[in-house]
Amino acid sequence: MKIHLFSFIVVVVCFLSLPELEKSRKYAPYQIGLEYPHLKKPRVLHALLSSDYQSLSGFSDTMKGYGISQENFRGLFWEGLIKAHNFLQSSKFVNQVSVNQIIKKELLTGIKLRHPLKNPESTFTTAKAALNALNTFSGEWHGNWEKLKVNHLWLPVRNFKVYAADGFSILGFQSCFTGDGFGWNYIVKEKNRILILGFVYHFNSLGKITLKNPHYAFLNPNNQLTWVSDSHIYYEFICKNASCGDKKHYVITGGKYKKQYAKPELVSRFQAVYVSQNTALPAFHHIN
Repeated sequence: MKIHLFSFIVVVVCFLSLPELEKSRKYAPYQIGLEYPHLKKPRVLHALLSSDYQSLSGFSDTMKGYGISQENFRGLFWEGLIKAHNFLQSSKFVNQVSVNQIIKKELLTGIKLRHPLKNPESTFTTAKAALNALNTFSGEWHGNWEKLKVNHLWLPVRNFKVYAADGFSILGFQSCFTGDGFGWNYIVKEKNRILILGFVYHFNSLGKITLKNPHYAFLNPNNQLTWVSDSHIYYEFICKNASCGDKKHYVITGGKYKKQYAKPELVSRFQAVYVSQNTALPAFHHIN
């Protein structure tokens, strides 16, 4: 079931460009949210988002070049949450069992990886475990993605509860700059289940949004996250084993998939390792 209580926000965001959002502030989703009786402590939430905006803009001139105002930033936060949740509820959803099976079959069997992986396991996600897992990714990360040198910044998770609609609340969020865009990870509670959602806005060299990427994640007992978008699976974790290379590094292993019936099938595979210092960056690895 989609978050129909947010539908009025979706309509506003989807049909307005960023300049139009700027001109139509009284209709912006974050201001409509202020009028919604279930949204608690909106000023505190907006102050946190404004602080994150300043941190991301201070980190990257590229981020500044997008011309996103603080008001737009807050509006996009809501759009990202809504679209990520609706993607989770869509027919494109792939369950955790199927995702784990494809990782074991396609990424852990019969191939040589530059960085070892642990077997994924299914688990019941708690709010505390989700907050702790996302916080392990906080910090600067530098590496190579395909032919692109990337510099990421993942801010500390904001552990802040927001009642957004009946039976739906935000328990925390994490703002990030991804080298070619920005976005958020969200930890939400929908009735009695904890969800980990994400959304990234990707930009081209002209500062225009070229892709809006919703995704969701499964957390396993090894503190590893498996993110699923509409075309890719990313198996991610932070490794602190110095014998693997840098004393702390961010490992991303995954692939592009096509979905046949209920089970996805990888059509390409890769592995990237990001490090905390912008030196001696590991090469991007296409897996045969």
